[in-house]
Amino acid sequence: MYASGGDELAEALQALHEALQRLEEAVSRLRDEAIRDPLTGAFNRRFLDARLVEELARAERYGVPFGLLLLDLDDFKRYNDRHGHLAGDRLLAELAVLWRSALRQADELFRFGGDEFVILLPHTPRAAALETAGRLQELTRRADGRTSLSVGVASWPEDGRTPEALVAAADRSLYRTKRPGGAEERPAPAGARTSPAGALEVSVGYGSDPPAPSCIWIGGRAVRVLAVEPVEGEPESVTFLTEEGRWTLPRRVLRLPPPPA
Repeated sequence: MYASGGDELAEALQALHEALQRLEEAVSRLRDEAIRDPLTGAFNRRFLDARLVEELARAERYGVPFGLLLLDLDDFKRYNDRHGHLAGDRLLAELAVLWRSALRQADELFRFGGDEFVILLPHTPRAAALETAGRLQELTRRADGRTSLSVGVASWPEDGRTPEALVAAADRSLYRTKRPGGAEERPAPAGARTSPAGALEVSVGYGSDPPAPSCIWIGGRAVRVLAVEPVEGEPESVTFLTEEGRWTLPRRVLRLPPPPA
């Protein structure tokens, strides 16, 4: 009799344990669904707001940099108009998987809205964030011939110390990556030196008459030129001072006058 009662109690406890496990799994699924975009599997914008607050607090406390990338597909509306919205949805889902595959485990992809995405890069200085941006653009270009990718870059603390300031800085950077009308692109010669992101393709844009460098295309992104300076000891080269660092190229490709004798 006691043995039978003990068996019944054990069975009841086992059933309760299994019910609690199912409840925990259901809560976990609901929590994940609440922070995910159902189309792409990326985190949603609401979760981005929370993560930005957390990452800013961590950065302020420990003084570690982090980067924010704002991704935008070029001419996505035209793609939707030509192929239909279902094809556009499939493209977004495929690209989200592709981008996640190229990120570190600590990096996070968020769908910001429409065809715009945000990537948080913890413990990442600006130079490394720029390299990641260029890598994602190249990956998109090689893996998908249907569209191209523009990326805006913002860094803590250089570009702001609030979520609003960082997103706004990334948005301004993204706007600058869109090629201005009438700008002329000229390829840099073989052997031209670049910044630490040296693997990226570099070319020069001209936007005035007489022609003068107005921007540098770095892996397909336009970076505004602030000044052009001579290189000490190398009269045949000049350095661009840009919003994202210094880039050195031979003078002969810039159509600049020779240095004074």
